[in-house]
Amino acid sequence: MNKSHDRYWRMFNNVETVLDENSAVWTPVPIITEQKNLLDELIQRIEGVYGNNHADANAITRNKANIKEALMMKASILAAALYVYGDMTNNEVLKSFKKVSKWNLDNMKETELVSTTQSIIQAANENREALAPFAVAEPQITELETSLDDFSALIGQARNVRNNVYANIKEADQLFDEANNLLRNRMDKVMRLFEINNPKFFDLYTRARVIVN
Repeated sequence: MNKSHDRYWRMFNNVETVLDENSAVWTPVPIITEQKNLLDELIQRIEGVYGNNHADANAITRNKANIKEALMMKASILAAALYVYGDMTNNEVLKSFKKVSKWNLDNMKETELVSTTQSIIQAANENREALAPFAVAEPQITELETSLDDFSALIGQARNVRNNVYANIKEADQLFDEANNLLRNRMDKVMRLFEINNPKFFDLYTRARVIVN
């Protein structure tokens, strides 16, 4: 990875980390979740370009603990919605998600965490329309799937990287341009939703967008 790419790469990962660590703030807003999914996908594609170089692969792998933390937060939010809906409809299968708290997820073995998250994703997809009043939408479920991919990759259980949107983009320069355009023309603008009603989060995002030489 050349110096120019490295500077932007660090910024991309800073933005992704801030969003993952504050997912409860923005996941109720579908347009932000859609843009986050696109950013995740671009980052995965860039990882694919540089993945054949061992040194670069080590340099671009995000901290496993941070990925797990984001995964557990997103999974527990969906699990809570599934439990409440199951309790209201007397659905025993969905009511079983009551035990899936963030603490519970954190104390699972890695393979159990993966399988439990997969169950949450499956149940959320099967009940997507019914969960709409609980602020659960397809982009939010996809976001959890992406975090699961990231986590599974680090424990040797990765599925193929989602590449349906950018399958034809192979050059690193193009990928970096795509990511910068996404942030500049889409993400930066929708983030202004929080400039007044959540200035702390907005400030974290703004700081993450700084490119350090």
